[in-house]
Amino acid sequence: MNGLKQEFLIAGGTGMIGSALSRRLISEGHQVSFLSRKAGERNGIRAYAWNPADGSMDLTALRPEQIIINLAGSSIAGGRWTSSAKKEIIRSRVNASNTLITGLTESGCRPHMILQASAIGYYGDRTGETLDESSAPGQKGFLAESVKIWEESAQKLKELTDHFSILRIGLVLCQQGGMWPTMSASSAVGVLNWIGTGKQIYSWIHLDDLISAICFLTEKETVSPVYNLTAPMPVSMKEMIQQAAHLYSLPKLAFGIPEFPVRAVLGEMADLTTTSSLVMPQNLIQEGFVFQYPDIKSALENILK
Repeated sequence: MNGLKQEFLIAGGTGMIGSALSRRLISEGHQVSFLSRKAGERNGIRAYAWNPADGSMDLTALRPEQIIINLAGSSIAGGRWTSSAKKEIIRSRVNASNTLITGLTESGCRPHMILQASAIGYYGDRTGETLDESSAPGQKGFLAESVKIWEESAQKLKELTDHFSILRIGLVLCQQGGMWPTMSASSAVGVLNWIGTGKQIYSWIHLDDLISAICFLTEKETVSPVYNLTAPMPVSMKEMIQQAAHLYSLPKLAFGIPEFPVRAVLGEMADLTTTSSLVMPQNLIQEGFVFQYPDIKSALENILK
């Protein structure tokens, strides 16, 4: 497969990760199309209609030997985790997997590879542990519960392709989206904050490395069942904030704020900022992937310049 021009179908292709990925693939000469709620064109990319809510999709989107990348699912950071919001977060992901399973089964197409997005929330809050792809799922909390259900719903895709892998994505760093704009919002008034003690470990990844890692996997002859897409040097929230404070062109005052007001505003969704998990990209490292931004200093230097 190395060096060959491929045909990609991306579900969730208009989001932050999907948009960056499609730009990279097109720049390398590959053919890219999307699965979208509306058929048509998105910035010159053909979109085929699908509706995971009712399990329908345009089967002409599917081709033999295609590479399918499923990034679909509603945002976990879109608002407070009410009971209905939690159900929608899970439902949107399960429905996307089930729609692909039904579409591939009905069409008879067998794609060359399917890469299924997931998240390191799978491991839950695991203070004091070093986690890799062989580690057990977390036993409590909505993040661990929802990601486990998400991954289980996608397992049937394994039978419908030659190569299948689950991508557990870490906290994505970039200027345009992900966690950083929210974490650094207070920088406009000259301050940056960590939450609580700031000792919670963040397993992050620069968006450019995330896209490069996905492209790296699509060029492999075989893939491992699971990959942690995280940088090899996780850091505490406090260290990340302090590093950023030094790198801004105008110095920022960095200090901690108590956890309780954050929980008062965000409710259970505050788990996104307080969960601690030191997740290592063991399979990527063993298979020879080279990170452009392996440490938080180089990543933030790129983002803040």
